[in-house]
Order: sequence, then C-alpha cells, then structure tokens
Amino acid sequence: MKNAPTANSSESAPDKRDYTYGALPSRVDTVIAEMLALLIEGRTLSGMEAVFEQSTTRLAAHVHYAKTAYGWPIESARGFCVVTKDGRVVEVARYSLPIAVREAALNAGARVWIELVKEARANRRKHAGKCRATTAAKNAAGPLMRLAAPHQGEQGIAA
Repeated sequence: MKNAPTANSSESAPDKRDYTYGALPSRVDTVIAEMLALLIEGRTLSGMEAVFEQSTTRLAAHVHYAKTAYGWPIESARGFCVVTKDGRVVEVARYSLPIAVREAALNAGARVWIELVKEARANRRKHAGKCRATTAAKNAAGPLMRLAAPHQGEQGIAA
C-alpha cells in the first residue's frame, strides 16, 4: 500500500492525508479484478456469493492476494450467520473495503477501470457455453492421462 498511515499519533489531521490505496490489476478479465471492482463499488462479499457470482470457491485466497500483491486493505468481518440447505447455522466471513478507501479509489479514477472489468468479465462469460462443451467432450473421452517425465519411460499416471 502506498502512503500507508504511520503509527504516529501526534500527527494533526491524519484523516486529511492524500492516500493512494492499492493498485489496480492490469488484467481486467480475472476473478481478482471483478472482486476488487465489486468491493470498490461498495459491495460486501462472502465466499458463497462468490461461488455463484464470480464462479470461484477461493474468495479468501483472492482476498489475501489482493491484500499482499496489490496493497488493498480489505476488511474481514466474522460473525455473519447463514442457514445451510440442511438446516445448520454457520458463521461466514464477509469482505469489504473501508468507505475512505473506496472514495479514494473512485476519486483517483477507478470508475473507468471498473467499467473495463465489467465488460471484460461479461465477454469472458459469453464463451462459457463453448468451454462447457469442450469440457464435456474431454470428460466423456475418459480419464485424462498425465504424460510421464522423459526419464520415467512411457508410463502415464492417471489424473
């Protein structure tokens, strides 16, 4: 994170600093980009929502990557309960960005990037049907075989 706040409590008007929060990924057709775009827009995300909306079961990993690689101060709130299909009550994490971070990003021009992300993700989803057909054909052909390393001879290992 650039221009991160210091622990100096004697500073006057620490809320008036000009922060630059996080970097925006250059690839806009990725799950990370879509997740950041939604967070910057003010959405709060949970892992289950990400399964259905972003087609990923790894939201926590994407959040961690956005924090470490891009410097986004994504907050995790625990204690949000949901009811499962079989009637259990489970606690899930919900991820969000602080309002000041979102406003700083939008004021720095993130809105244009967000629109690029939305367009790129929509274009990627247009090809999902073709990918499903390719996957079905591969699965119908039987288990995939991984090629052995040259020193292992001609034996394949079932995946």
